[in-house]
Amino acid sequence: MITAWIGDDKRERPLGYKDAAFMLTVPMAARFLYETTSGQPLREIPWERPPGVRANDTGGDLRNTIEAVKAEDEAIAKKRKG
Repeated sequence: MITAWIGDDKRERPLGYKDAAFMLTVPMAARFLYETTSGQPLREIPWERPPGVRANDTGGDLRNTIEAVKAEDEAIAKKRKG
């Protein structure tokens, strides 16, 4: 995983008249990935399920607010206390 960012962290200068950060960072990240992985051998992806992971395991419900995260954490803590 990589992260690419271009810009002025103080927001004092624009990138350019018609530029946007994604127009500059995507090509930069693509060049970086190409250069760093060009000599790597291609390997098959191990599609086997790791031990202990159930076939119907989806990772749980989507929690898209901090309140949902806190509520789930509190419910787990109550279960542990019994």
